[in-house]
Amino acid sequence: MIIHQERRQKLMEEIRELKELQDEGRSARLQCPQCVFGTNCPKTFVQHAKTHEKDKRYYCCEECNFMAVTENELECHRGIAHGAAVKCP
Repeated sequence: MIIHQERRQKLMEEIRELKELQDEGRSARLQCPQCVFGTNCPKTFVQHAKTHEKDKRYYCCEECNFMAVTENELECHRGIAHGAAVKCP
């Protein structure tokens, strides 16, 4: 219950933050590639982009301090930097 309550509170805060940013819709110059938010103001766009920072997952190399955005990127790093066997798709 505590874990879900904390998560719910975080989500509610993020929703409030999004409501504070003025969404100008699909006709705006700057469109978010991760959601339907759009704006003509670069400053507002940067503020909105920061709300997605929390959504990113990072994959960490166990052998060094390398961090990758995708699992495939991590596998390529491990093959090049550490000579690990790379899984082929």
